[in-house]
Amino acid sequence: MPPTEAQEALRGEFLECARAADGCRRTRYPAHLTASTLVLSADSAQVLLLLHGKAGRWFQMGGHVEPGDASLAAAALREASEESGIDGLVLDPVPVHLDRHSVGFCH
Repeated sequence: MPPTEAQEALRGEFLECARAADGCRRTRYPAHLTASTLVLSADSAQVLLLLHGKAGRWFQMGGHVEPGDASLAAAALREASEESGIDGLVLDPVPVHLDRHSVGFCH
């Protein structure tokens, strides 16, 4: 269960987008789903962030869902593995936060 009413409302919007045949495709502009995850050290004391080339800001690992991804969790794990270069990452598939944001630097 989402921790707040706002997160529950956003969850509903995300589920509606996910039910659309193209809900995870970047061609569904402006609203489509992407997947991200934090890469934490084994003791959770450190986090690995990525300096985004276009935004010039530090972000968690993540990106667009690709045709071969079976789920958003699979996409998040693939993106984290690709972007971090770390083999054998283990994903906790339970979402901890939903976020809707504009990405003006991409378009």
